Amino acid sequence: MKIELNTAICPIVNVGMYQTHLSPGNMFDSEVSEILASEFLSDAEKEHFCDQYYDNFNTAAYEKVAAKYAMEALDDFIGGIAEHIKLRLLPEAEIISPREYNFYTDELYFTVEAEQTELDKILPAVCDDEWFWQWAKKYTSYDGFLSFMPCYKDDFAEAINGEDISRALALYLTYLHESANDFKEPEFGYNYYIYENISDNHGVTEFIDDAEARNIAYKAWSSARELEGQLSFSELTETA
Repeated sequence: MKIELNTAICPIVNVGMYQTHLSPGNMFDSEVSEILASEFLSDAEKEHFCDQYYDNFNTAAYEKVAAKYAMEALDDFIGGIAEHIKLRLLPEAEIISPREYNFYTDELYFTVEAEQTELDKILPAVCDDEWFWQWAKKYTSYDGFLSFMPCYKDDFAEAINGEDISRALALYLTYLHESANDFKEPEFGYNYYIYENISDNHGVTEFIDDAEARNIAYKAWSSARELEGQLSFSELTETA
């Protein structure tokens, strides 16, 4: 059976981009600063680049790249918990952003597939795991936080026996993720994997729709690298 999940109820990876290390402003800050500090550009070119960068940044393309690496991280996680539960991650995924960031952040929606017999064997057994319920207390509601997780035995049993198995599975997967990392997100965990792969493999010009702004950036980078003998202008243009 197919089960739809999202990172709001299954926080194994975090694709939140509002005031985080994944926000485009933070991700490409050093690149933009390098362009604006370039001695090879006029003030008018720098101003134009800045205007076009902020006006024509392709957020949808950037989110697609972030989702790709988030899915790679999830696939690695699912492979690592095969001894506990066997799931298959389906390739479809999408980052959904809220209209306003007052109460929600960006969420990755994804789908896993599992055999019903596998779920019927594993999830009911969780109800008898007292260590699990001690851990689940951290996700119960409190002042200022409304939980959507089935953090009590009755709620969990109702979820796995009804039409809300996604929340029950999400809580169990979160437990497996945190227990493998001593109940905390490791310093260099899956979130760092997403950040590192974007920063290492993608540049700011990839996500600018305006061709003139991209050319200004290439001019700044290529001129500097040509003088340093690292890369000729023609090589950079061909690469771009």
